[in-house]
Amino acid sequence: MIKNERQYEITNAQLDRFRETLERIDNEETGGAEIHPLLVKARKEAVQSQIADLDNQLREYESLHPGYLKPKKADT
Repeated sequence: MIKNERQYEITNAQLDRFRETLERIDNEETGGAEIHPLLVKARKEAVQSQIADLDNQLREYESLHPGYLKPKKADT
């Protein structure tokens, strides 16, 4: 459970890293790597589970803080 703004920011950064990891797993899957399909599936499901957990924690924190506006990321 996220208890303060600092934890919120850390969790948000972790979520970004897990999403990047999921993207790398997808690229490995299509890149012809010599990884067994069951291992790829297991890694992918584990990362997706972590993403879901972190996302739920972020949404819970936001819902418990009325008027909390999620900071927008600048477009690059």
